[in-house]
Amino acid sequence: ATFVDYLGPISGDYLQYETFDPGITIGAHAYVTPWLNLSLNSSFIPEAANYPNTSETDFLRTSLIDVNALMQFKSNGTFFKEDAFWAPYISTGFGLNSASNNLRLYVPGALGMRFRISKSISFQLESMYKLALKKEDFQHIAHSGGFIFALPTEPKPKPKKPEPKKPEPKKEEPKDAPIAQADDPYKDSDLDGIP
Repeated sequence: ATFVDYLGPISGDYLQYETFDPGITIGAHAYVTPWLNLSLNSSFIPEAANYPNTSETDFLRTSLIDVNALMQFKSNGTFFKEDAFWAPYISTGFGLNSASNNLRLYVPGALGMRFRISKSISFQLESMYKLALKKEDFQHIAHSGGFIFALPTEPKPKPKKPEPKKPEPKKEEPKDAPIAQADDPYKDSDLDGIP
């Protein structure tokens, strides 16, 4: 679930939750290193009641679509264990949203916390400030909370250690072996020393 607020940055009252517009977010995260995830997220707000149109006093009631791509810098794997219960992080990247034929670009900055419930399920809370790239556009905030489900992955097979080669045992010839060998075309058949 996500809640978008345009009036907070305009009025300076960021805790006035009556102006938050609810919606839904879905995203995909990719593990890169112990300290970095990449994510792609999409939000849909069915009715943004306080969407600024042309000024801080001109608002629209409209639906809103928001997409962003983020780099998520984690503390787990560096300051905390990889499987710790909590996982604080910060995120940034770029994003855009569209409402009433307005396409607005922004740079997001987010603070979040992920709580590990099990090996494959986590709960995440996040607050994101979206800095508009154009002066005529408007900053806004999005607060979200939801579940993260880890997809199963095949473990990488461990490389097999090469087995040491056993030396072949040397064939010992009998001391009184005949001079001729079995595959010798001129073998001494009667063993009198003359082929």
